[in-house]
Amino acid sequence: MASLRPRALLRQAPRDLLYVGLSGPIGLAWIITLGIGFALGVALTVVIVGIPVLVLTFELARLGARIERVRAGLVLGAPIAQPAPPPAPGGVLRRMWRRLTDRVAWKELGFMLLLGTVGAVLGAIVIALWAGAVSAIVAPVFHSAAPSHSLLGRQSGLALIGIVAGGVALDRKSVV
Repeated sequence: MASLRPRALLRQAPRDLLYVGLSGPIGLAWIITLGIGFALGVALTVVIVGIPVLVLTFELARLGARIERVRAGLVLGAPIAQPAPPPAPGGVLRRMWRRLTDRVAWKELGFMLLLGTVGAVLGAIVIALWAGAVSAIVAPVFHSAAPSHSLLGRQSGLALIGIVAGGVALDRKSVV
């Protein structure tokens, strides 16, 4: 759990913002890549070509999970242990079968697909909260330059103070 001291929050906030904000585009890229690879591999298993495609998809999921463990370790401040690779003795088909039946590989694939959906939603929410907070904080600066018929131009000084207070409150909510 993060410390609630202001300095600790200020040091942690950029890391959290980068992690959650980048989870959206990174997760979207992973879900597209792994979704296509998995669907293509399952569809092509009829012609035996799909098994190597599935193995490659699982290896990509393993790579993505390693990258995510490193990213999460940077935010949390402690490294996250990597699981042991599956044993690889035997022929080519036996090694492929072991990789397809490895429980850790399925967990990593599930995590990477979940990252794509949840990461995109949470990334969009965090970016929207930060954009709202920053725009509310800088609203008084642009008050004099705003046209009189605009929403910002019609606000009084007291309303602008309320907008800034709301921006600070949104900013504190997104940091914690």
